[in-house]
Amino acid sequence: MKNDGIIKYSLSMRIFHWVVTLMVITLIVAGYIMSDMAVSEQKWQIYFMHKSFGLTLFIIVLMRIINRYRSKVPSLPKSISSFDAKLASIAHYMLYTLLLIMPLSGMLMSVFGGRGLPFFFTTFLSTITRQENISGFFWLIHTKLPIIMIILISLHVLGSFKHLLVDKVNIFKRMF
Repeated sequence: MKNDGIIKYSLSMRIFHWVVTLMVITLIVAGYIMSDMAVSEQKWQIYFMHKSFGLTLFIIVLMRIINRYRSKVPSLPKSISSFDAKLASIAHYMLYTLLLIMPLSGMLMSVFGGRGLPFFFTTFLSTITRQENISGFFWLIHTKLPIIMIILISLHVLGSFKHLLVDKVNIFKRMF
């Protein structure tokens, strides 16, 4: 996409970036904590909130993708190698894909697990019959993808610092 000389992402894109970042980190941490908790009312409350915020994240990610395609995206500085630019592009597509699959797999796991789709003060799709094989398939996806997500996020952050410290290009100013 042509950048028309812009060097910074739009305010809406920056807000989406940081809101999604905070939500993903919080949901991953909460997911690991709640899965290790003993069965209790508190555990089920955390699960309910995790699912509610997961659905919220899914909606925000859809809005973020629409916003990205409607916004002008700043091109990378010319000092960034074509190899690094290609890696960044691949990583971004992978992150967006995971940002869709992670909450979607959680939603489908819950629905086909016979628990419906909790959303804060209500539950949708609670009449769908429990289907353990389907729920188990989505459980496997939903519990393994955070590892890939953590790796990709780490590479994203490390790549940004590599540009700053090694290439001497302040890539952070695009997102702040």
